Amino acid sequence: MRKYRIFFTIWFFLFSVLEARAIGLSVQPSEINANGVLGKDIEVSLKVKNPSRDVLLFEVYPDELESLIKADPSSFLLQAGEERSVALKIT
Repeated sequence: MRKYRIFFTIWFFLFSVLEARAIGLSVQPSEINANGVLGKDIEVSLKVKNPSRDVLLFEVYPDELESLIKADPSSFLLQAGEERSVALKIT
């Protein structure tokens, strides 16, 4: 029984490695430094690219800063090699 369990474990890990594929993401600029005036919105743009061979679904959300930063679009599909601009509005 132990021999089969070891075989299954080795087979599972080998199969997992063979099926693993890299998913890519390219975002420019890699860093945003924004200065603004109190009471006025700041708008910046990001370029998101899918360098992989797969169609990917992207969701843009600012974690704890959701009340201050809005993304448009916040969810979108990118075909392989496609890129899209995302507008960020900081209030």
